[in-house]
Amino acid sequence: MIQPVNGHLIIEPVVHESFTASSKETYDEVGIVVENSSPDQAPVGSRVYFDSWLAAKFPKGDSFFWLVNWSDVRAIETDETLPE
Repeated sequence: MIQPVNGHLIIEPVVHESFTASSKETYDEVGIVVENSSPDQAPVGSRVYFDSWLAAKFPKGDSFFWLVNWSDVRAIETDETLPE
């Protein structure tokens, strides 16, 4: 496995159905963090939302993974409940 450096994360994509017919025009992606280059980033196993236009996509067997700069991650999904 490769090790990300310089503030990057390795993210495996989450397969999801699109809500819109124009899904091919969006660059937003959802994935699970597999490796990160810093403990200040999203922990391994976290679900993150990022802009794939700014990420690099690499093959991995029959699928692929993303190499994403931490500054290009837009959100992290947690199990915490938000206050009402």
